[in-house]
Amino acid sequence: MSLAPRRIATLVSTPLPLGPSRTRVAASVADTGLDERGWNALAARGTYSVFQTWQWHQAWWSTFGAAYEPLFLTVGGDGPAAGVAPLFVERSASRGRVVRFVGEGRADYCDLLTGGDWNTVAAIVRGLKDYGRWDVVDLGNIPSRSTTIGMLEAIGHDAGLNVLVHDHLVCPTLLVRGHETAARRIADKSSLRRRQHYFERRGRLSFRDMRTSADVQPYLDTFFAQHVERWRTTDTPSLFTDPANRRFYADLAGRLDGTGWLFFSAVELDDRPIALHYGFDFDDALVWYKPSFDPQMAAGSPGLVLVRHLIQRAVDGGRRELDFTIGDEPFKQRFTNFQRHTVRIQLFRDPARYVFERSRRGVIQAVRKAAAKVRNQL
Repeated sequence: MSLAPRRIATLVSTPLPLGPSRTRVAASVADTGLDERGWNALAARGTYSVFQTWQWHQAWWSTFGAAYEPLFLTVGGDGPAAGVAPLFVERSASRGRVVRFVGEGRADYCDLLTGGDWNTVAAIVRGLKDYGRWDVVDLGNIPSRSTTIGMLEAIGHDAGLNVLVHDHLVCPTLLVRGHETAARRIADKSSLRRRQHYFERRGRLSFRDMRTSADVQPYLDTFFAQHVERWRTTDTPSLFTDPANRRFYADLAGRLDGTGWLFFSAVELDDRPIALHYGFDFDDALVWYKPSFDPQMAAGSPGLVLVRHLIQRAVDGGRRELDFTIGDEPFKQRFTNFQRHTVRIQLFRDPARYVFERSRRGVIQAVRKAAAKVRNQL
């Protein structure tokens, strides 16, 4: 798959030498030398999302960081940092020491904080080589529009590393601005109106949107309990069976106070929460993150009532879009009008590991294509 790398490489007539790394390894977000304002200003120069903010990284690292080896590569001299690679190292029995983005598994979008600067990315690659104590750099969930992808591939090759770049996850979205009529038409689909009317006939249906931790905290135990019960009998139990995940969500809500980015919604029937959503209002978009609903009300599909509410809020609020983030669940396809995707990029020092991973991915893709062909023939 060829993405941005070839195009970006053509912008530089002569490959830039990597030179000295200009990097240091920090032990935490706070140790990078950047305060909240500096970190968020740097993040805003790239593929900005709530998952790149100071608040997000502080919440994630304070909850989960003790289990991992920190690898915050900070680029710069005596002044403010020109870039940060928010990374950690985990040990894998099969893959050795693997470098990942801070937040992976919780952050729907990840990226380096470099402002798209070639020299800064080159310094990060050199810093990774100098650090040396890793077997695979495995960076997932990078938005496909990010210049990081092409730069890492080109610079990684120049540094003598083996590089794999491949599609990762689909990210459906409902574009709203400039598509208001179409968005309202989606919100008014009979399948959504019918669900709302179902509950309106059974009691007083109300909606509430919250932006402060003080308003959200009283709902969190119900939110966690609904999610646990919803997934209890499936092959993928709720992440909220782990107390650390519950602490993370509660901590993040507190850290987002005063930013206006938290957007927690409740659908209530006679003051009883039947559907809840922990999401964000960030960079002119509503962001879908984690929903729950009362399984005892499943017959009426309260989750779809919640979806309709969020679409209407995005339209009425003049938002650019309602971003359903990663995952191509069937319900998202029904209520979106555009798809993005994320990319995974992997760097290998050992050619044997590179060949093995490339072969493994080839087998996976062949199996997926065969399965798709069978489905299309049914």
